[in-house]
Amino acid sequence: MEEVKKVGIIGVGLLGGSIGLALKARSRDIHVLGMGRTKAKLDKAIQYKAIDSYDLSYKNGVQDCDLVIIATPVATIVPIFQQIHPHLKEDAVVTDVGSTKVSICKAIEEDSQFRHFFVGSHPMAGSENTGVEAARADLYLNSTVVIIENSCHGDRINRVESFWRSLEAKTVKMTADQHDRLTAYTSHLPHIVATCLSYTLSQALTDEDLKAKVFGNGLVDTTRIAEGDPKIWLDILITNKDHLLASVKDFQSALSRLEGLVQDMDSHGITEYLKKGKDFREEIMND
Repeated sequence: MEEVKKVGIIGVGLLGGSIGLALKARSRDIHVLGMGRTKAKLDKAIQYKAIDSYDLSYKNGVQDCDLVIIATPVATIVPIFQQIHPHLKEDAVVTDVGSTKVSICKAIEEDSQFRHFFVGSHPMAGSENTGVEAARADLYLNSTVVIIENSCHGDRINRVESFWRSLEAKTVKMTADQHDRLTAYTSHLPHIVATCLSYTLSQALTDEDLKAKVFGNGLVDTTRIAEGDPKIWLDILITNKDHLLASVKDFQSALSRLEGLVQDMDSHGITEYLKKGKDFREEIMND
């Protein structure tokens, strides 16, 4: 990260703000510039010390940045890149934090003149909370960041990897399609399951039921991620439709399997089913 003196963050919310805080906690030599369309939000980012300064113009803001991170909703990443790429330094690099990658990378790779600037990435970190007030300097600590491989990146992929590692994240490289298939199962499906559970309970339970508070931490923990911003998740679900639907189909099959075991009062089958779920949970927690 020695060659990086100025970092521009477009979208200083939870993810962008956490990048700013992490950079500022680790180096006094890097200037962090925030960019966005809303002055009040950027003023708040200054207040929370997530950025050093800001610019309401993407065109002006990116001109002398060594690294630009687009930390905005998935549907806005390509349009923003198209706005900024004519104004980038020759040796600048642009990355993102988008939760889906195929739609983003495919659109950018079609631009043969400017595609070399962009290296897609996705940190597997976040929160159900939003806004710079929820940002944390340690959000990316020990998290996994997926970096998307492409032959046109040159040394920029190494610079993006170096950036994420400077925030003490772990990196893994794969194709955009590999990323979208994996995250459909490990990130997007869990969100859908939590949301469907919350939706089911909202339809099944009356106000009187809820007042009784007959629930514990299990329900609270299981539905926590359903608090995620619907606007952000709409983009994610639509842009990863095919892999997402495949994961939903597998989940429906698993649920139907359990339903059949209960219907048949198959004690052995139910026990084995529950044990496989328990074993998997223990495996990922112990890694």
